[in-house]
This record gives sequence, structure tokens and C-alpha cells, in this order.
Amino acid sequence: MQLDLAKESEISDFVTVCKEVDLPAGAIRKVEVQGQTIVLYNVGGKLYATQQECLHRQGPLDEGELQGTVITCPWHGRARKLKTYAVRNAGGEVQVAL
Repeated sequence: MQLDLAKESEISDFVTVCKEVDLPAGAIRKVEVQGQTIVLYNVGGKLYATQQECLHRQGPLDEGELQGTVITCPWHGRARKLKTYAVRNAGGEVQVAL
């Protein structure tokens, strides 16, 4: 599973999910937000967020390989469209729009 993280979703209400220091450059982190599991990615200081599970066989994307803005599912390399979330850094806090 590969997805270009540079494609963003529609903007809505932002919710704080972690501190910026908890998501250093190159990091992938799974978080729970209002009953949803979301994966955060830091690509050279730019933040991205997607759903947790790959659409093919529900592979755990937080365990995937990040190369630039492309995340590859650890179970396979099939390309599928994932749900993405707008994400921002607000005063040292990472926030995701739900």
C-alpha cells in the first residue's frame, strides 16, 4: 500500500493529539482521537495524517515504511486511496482536523 501523503483532506475542527516534540522528523506515530485511530507522519518538518488501516487487508500503517511523502503498508505494496486528515502545528502542539 502506498499513498502520497501530500494530498490533504477537507478542513474542519482541529483537535490536539500530541506535542511537536513527540513527533520528530521522520517519525510515524499512531494516536487515538475521538474514537478514531489516526497515524501521524513528520516528513522533514511537514506534518501529515491518515487513517490507521490499509484498505487492502487492514495492515497497520504506523508500522509501515515512510519514504518522502509515501507510506508503504508493512504487509504489501498495493496502492489504495486512504482517508487523509488536515494536520498542523499550533504553538508546539500537533492538531488534526476531524
